[in-house]
Amino acid sequence: MSRDLPEFPNLDHLKKQAKVLLRELKKQKPEAKLSEAQHAVARAYGFDSWAKLKARVESVHHAATGGGGQFVRYTHDARLAIFFSRAWARKLESGVIDSEHLLLGLIDANAKLIDHLLGNRASLELEFAVRREIDKRKTTHEKTGDLQIPLSSDCKRILQRASGEADRLHHERISTGHFLLGLLLETNSFATSILMTIFADKGMRPEKIQASIVEFLNQAPI
Repeated sequence: MSRDLPEFPNLDHLKKQAKVLLRELKKQKPEAKLSEAQHAVARAYGFDSWAKLKARVESVHHAATGGGGQFVRYTHDARLAIFFSRAWARKLESGVIDSEHLLLGLIDANAKLIDHLLGNRASLELEFAVRREIDKRKTTHEKTGDLQIPLSSDCKRILQRASGEADRLHHERISTGHFLLGLLLETNSFATSILMTIFADKGMRPEKIQASIVEFLNQAPI
């Protein structure tokens, strides 16, 4: 009986499934190969081969980032942020992943970053603030039938700026910290206006915020 592929499939998780299955197969067939287990996993999800399953997972990642080639540089948390932002867009009935969804996804993926900037448990405060402002705005994009949900133009620019910040700081990987730097640089986005209001209420100037993010990036293993 085939299973449904998760909405946010993770290739590493699928590889682990195959290794677990291989251990079971070896109990009955000691000469069993990893390729056999991978094929079985692929078949369980309704794919003819492991290669086709892998291609499907990669296509989902490709679509989630608007086809950007920078996805391979993203850390695990950065990839999670993209997937969570897509989930928020679906939950809030938006036809695109917009800056506010990216910010919510970032909070879900790396609350430690927000807490580093604003204090203990501040990530929860920020999430509530973002949700509150979204409710006030009461605007949604026209929904489409595309399950992948494309990035808005604001979101694409934010991710481009995040990539630029990683390059500027000579960081090989792009993390949620770079996403946050990208958000702060995209001054016309809805999410950035929310962030700047919250930071201003706490008496934090933009340059101090950026310095704190860079400090976090330089200390955290990415």
